[in-house]
Amino acid sequence: MEKFGNNLRQLRYHYNLSQIDLARILNVTRSTICMYETNRRIPSVYILLELSKRFNISIDSLINSDYTNTPTLKSYFNLKENNDNNNKSISFNDLLIKYGYLKTNEKLSNKELNIIMNFLVNNKEFIKNQK
Repeated sequence: MEKFGNNLRQLRYHYNLSQIDLARILNVTRSTICMYETNRRIPSVYILLELSKRFNISIDSLINSDYTNTPTLKSYFNLKENNDNNNKSISFNDLLIKYGYLKTNEKLSNKELNIIMNFLVNNKEFIKNQK
């Protein structure tokens, strides 16, 4: 469990969340998040499950791995588009522009990307069942 605190901190940074933001998501206090990140408190199984779902990472990776192999926000929003059998990377903003959800010069903030990410993670099953 010694890697957990650092992994949690790094994931929180990648998703642009403050300790207060994460505390609200998990329904705990900011000081609890601080204690998790400094390895002064061990999270409950419920908290580990919630973190696993929110960050789309296995509990094993969350508590045992180095952060280098975990998914980042960038991996969710740098999508591949097949163009004449040539794979190229397309940003999430570009994808939204392409399909008319954003104007050409609009750009989503990190906070807006985080809101979308949370929505996608929380509504994965609903989205899969849409036709």
